[in-house]
Amino acid sequence: MNYIIWITSTFVILSTQNCCCFVRTDVDIIGYTKWDGTGGVHTYLYCDDFCITPDQEMEHEQCCACTSKTCWDVAADDPSVKCGVTLLDCVIELTLPTKGVVICNGIDAHVTVTVLYRLQSNNGRLLYLPENICAQSNKLIHIDMSENGLREIDALKCMHNLDYLKLRNNRINHVDNTTFNSMSYLRILDLHGNPILR
Repeated sequence: MNYIIWITSTFVILSTQNCCCFVRTDVDIIGYTKWDGTGGVHTYLYCDDFCITPDQEMEHEQCCACTSKTCWDVAADDPSVKCGVTLLDCVIELTLPTKGVVICNGIDAHVTVTVLYRLQSNNGRLLYLPENICAQSNKLIHIDMSENGLREIDALKCMHNLDYLKLRNNRINHVDNTTFNSMSYLRILDLHGNPILR
């Protein structure tokens, strides 16, 4: 496994090898080049063509590692792009004032695209991760639960398809050494603003 970790930075970019791909996209997108990421794991990434021009100062792989986008992010920026993946939103339904469950709505069964989910619950009162978060682990690829009161994140160990995890400004003070071991696709991790003890 290869890990690139910038501890003093806001973002941590992780990359691993020897994993099976959970989603593959093979569409051509104008202005982007298909890029599989470090180790060939991320078969849904696109690198801005800027990275392959002689004018850019960074080496090609480094440039792509820092600026690549998922096909669904490119499609969100440009609705004319059809990459075969639809990203839908999940919500947290509160069961108690500081606890909740994840609700992800499906789409019509006749739709022939891959459906993935994003969970964003910012500026809330959550002290605990949703109790059913592991039930969503196959399709939930983006979590942003910043600005809550979360202290423990060990329950996220089951989220093996996560691409993006943002937990800024919570109350997390400890991260177990194994918390991210099964997250083979995790590219972006943001724990900025947490009182994590060394």
